[in-house]
Amino acid sequence: VSFLPDQTSPPGPGNPIDAFISAKWREAKLPESEVPPALCDDSTFARRAYLDLTGLIPPLQEAQAFVADPTPDKRTLLIERLLSRTNDYAAHWTPFWEDALGSSPTDINGGIGSRGNHRQWILDSFMANKPFDLFVAELIDPTLPGFRKPKEYTPNGRHVVSGYIKNETHEETLQSAANVSQVFLGTGMKCASCHSHFLNKEWPQARFMAFAGMFAPGDLELIRCETRTGQRIPAKFPFELDGMSLEVPTDLTHRLHRVAQMLVDPLNPRFSKSIVNRLFKRYLGLGLIEPADDFRSDLPASHPELLEWLAQDLVRHDFDLRHTLRWILTSRTYQTAYRPERADRFDILNPGNPRYFRSPTLRRLTAEQWLDSIRMATRKGWKNEDRAYRKEDS
Repeated sequence: VSFLPDQTSPPGPGNPIDAFISAKWREAKLPESEVPPALCDDSTFARRAYLDLTGLIPPLQEAQAFVADPTPDKRTLLIERLLSRTNDYAAHWTPFWEDALGSSPTDINGGIGSRGNHRQWILDSFMANKPFDLFVAELIDPTLPGFRKPKEYTPNGRHVVSGYIKNETHEETLQSAANVSQVFLGTGMKCASCHSHFLNKEWPQARFMAFAGMFAPGDLELIRCETRTGQRIPAKFPFELDGMSLEVPTDLTHRLHRVAQMLVDPLNPRFSKSIVNRLFKRYLGLGLIEPADDFRSDLPASHPELLEWLAQDLVRHDFDLRHTLRWILTSRTYQTAYRPERADRFDILNPGNPRYFRSPTLRRLTAEQWLDSIRMATRKGWKNEDRAYRKEDS
């Protein structure tokens, strides 16, 4: 598509993200500390922002109007307009969180209970801009009015539960704890459910088993590589939080209430850092911590001060994800032109290699972005009901 001639408008001044990024350039004595990388042109920015905030390419007329607009702060204004399109914003986030939560369109698959169907709840939550801590707590805490209560069935006389937190068996409890830790703490603990983690010494099996016990009616037995030990591990949250009681309730309802409290507590740094890291990765291509599901003490963030600031800022603004998105998308860092020679790479064999964010990392379109953009470009009367994640006519 040929747009009108580009006019590049600058991002808003004084963005803290840029201050942290450029400080790293100065520390490393990179040439970009003297001459910052060029910004992307306006047509590129429009495509980038539309895809990132709505999951769709910009309609041709809207893209042309944006490029031709001489308003100095038009990029910031466009971001605000796209964030205000709550139907598109929520629809774009829904398949991401369906995947993260293991949401299923059916409650029972082959006689096995699923993790539940959370699609409409996710959509409604993002439509309402629900605070992220409440969004997470409602998945776990039975004492909340909006709790995602598991559903119970008896197919063929067998008791089956469908829900995000499943704890009918030892194995289901371990899976639930591992899912919560990976998605909401950015920490892969699953290996430690069977034996002490081979690659991350922070997670001996007993530490994970203590955490998993917070999701169970009682303390769990340490079963090492399918061999029973007879040893019960007292339930315990894995991170120390100032002022938080270490006493663990004896009934399941209050154990789940307590673990949800500890999980989303502002003093739990892994929770807030994990979600802002995911947002950074979603929009820049790489996180401040990589892999995003492997927070660990021996592999610090590329920009620890920036990660800390983003996490604390999210907490100060009541876990409003759109607030953090504004910081990211209005930053010069996000709006920099893509240059392959400056783009960072994550090397799993050398995970400590520095990342400088002098260029965004090239990102593939998601399946939904690709299909939905084609559909929007080729159909008349596009509506969100046509989105691929709904699957009815896919």
